[in-house]
Amino acid sequence: MFPNSFSLKTKLRIKNNPELYNNMRKQWRTDNSEIVRIYDLIKYYRRKQKTLALSYLKNKQYKACNTNIFHSVPTYSLSYLLKS
Repeated sequence: MFPNSFSLKTKLRIKNNPELYNNMRKQWRTDNSEIVRIYDLIKYYRRKQKTLALSYLKNKQYKACNTNIFHSVPTYSLSYLLKS
């Protein structure tokens, strides 16, 4: 139940008053879940932006072995299409 890093004094205090410890853990979980949710949103939009960029390059018939300089629109400027 308790992490090994807790001292004996802390373990006794938690054992005598578990409500305070449980509230602290609950608060930590809610704070942490907000951060994880934001990271998941960032991953989701990065994935959408990647698929959009790949579909753009596929439609543009981009070839990897090309001697000409390839001028393409950056994917950031294509991100307005994600809102639709």
